[in-house]
Amino acid sequence: IVWREGLEILPNSGAEAVWHYTDEFFGSQGYAAVTRLRQQHWLLGTGTGEVVYVGAGIDPDALVPLARESLVAQGKAGLSRGVTTAEVEQLSRRDVDGKLWHVTINHASTEANLQGRRLAPFEVVIEPAQFSLDEITS
Repeated sequence: IVWREGLEILPNSGAEAVWHYTDEFFGSQGYAAVTRLRQQHWLLGTGTGEVVYVGAGIDPDALVPLARESLVAQGKAGLSRGVTTAEVEQLSRRDVDGKLWHVTINHASTEANLQGRRLAPFEVVIEPAQFSLDEITS
């Protein structure tokens, strides 16, 4: 671990501990490693949002279930079955009519090849998803 913070949740803040430390140093003091605060939209007063604060160097794969939970709670399909690399990002989004779309983005200034598909530099491909949100979140 390169860095970590012991997160103290203040009384009446509305925040909750998602993960607690279990070690002697932070764990013995009751500090959290990850916290979450859910609130209504501050300007509109409707809808809800959340902030998840990660105060530790955590394996990114361990964060996937938490990210999935957060996205589903917000009604966003952000995780897909596609492979994502350092240069190519794949994600899913639902439009206002409820249709699920698969988005592939080449962030590189060079051509990318992902799963047999060639992507021009900075190319963005948007196409109907070949799976349902239920398949992603289950």
